[in-house]
Amino acid sequence: MAGVNYEEVAQACQELVGEGRKPSVRVIQSHLGRGSNSTILKHFNQWKEGERAIAEAKQVELPTSLVSVLTRTLTETAEMARSDLQNQLDESQAQVNEAHQLLAESEARIDTLEQTLSAATLLAEQRERDLEKQTAALQAQVEDLTEQRNKAEQKESDTARDAEISRTEAAKAQMQVERADDAARKADSQAEKLRSTLDTMKGELADAEKRAATAEARTTEQTKAIDRLEKQMETIEKEAVKLRETLSRFESELRQTAERAAAAEAKLDTLQEMSAMDGEKLSKQRTTKKAKQND
Repeated sequence: MAGVNYEEVAQACQELVGEGRKPSVRVIQSHLGRGSNSTILKHFNQWKEGERAIAEAKQVELPTSLVSVLTRTLTETAEMARSDLQNQLDESQAQVNEAHQLLAESEARIDTLEQTLSAATLLAEQRERDLEKQTAALQAQVEDLTEQRNKAEQKESDTARDAEISRTEAAKAQMQVERADDAARKADSQAEKLRSTLDTMKGELADAEKRAATAEARTTEQTKAIDRLEKQMETIEKEAVKLRETLSRFESELRQTAERAAAAEAKLDTLQEMSAMDGEKLSKQRTTKKAKQND
């Protein structure tokens, strides 16, 4: 509601009296169409005091010249008082406007910071969820590769065991050959008696040689298979190293994101403290304004 000054209130009172109506705060406010109750009451009381002084002066029947002097003095005094009050009112209004401006700036700053923090929080949460998904995928890959490596190691162990069995069989065959040779040397004195035995042993020797050749061929294939498995193991281990490096990088990014979120939160705390200080300053200004108004 727009303010009013003393002249406007005094003129309204004169007009109301001229119309035969009794002035009051509500009647004056309705007649002017604006003004607060406290301001109108202040100027209305001032007008009534002036009218009372004029009436008292008329009752005393002072000389016209003295009445004029008193009237002029009272008018000047009232005008000076009105001017002082108006200056105080303007100063208080300026302080109120400045306080409102500071409050609006603080609220705008807080809104901006809250929006920034909200966006940073959402980004950090999304980044954390993405990293969790990537970490889970990498962990699954590591587990799969570990399982493949275990299977390869088991297969390598089985192949080595088969090779050992083949070598054992070859050794046994060699021992049989050696025994056959010994029997052949002894057969010189018992050729006829042991010829059939020698033939049998020669057949066994031939079979043993065939088994030895077969075992040797298997050993060669198994050796090649072992070589291939070792190469696969090297490839798997290299991939595991790369996966561990990627996981380490993701963990570093997650830590950096957490640090940025902590920094944003600390900045918000600082701004909130600044806003609280601004609020205290505004409260002090309001207290000072009220004290001046009371004075």
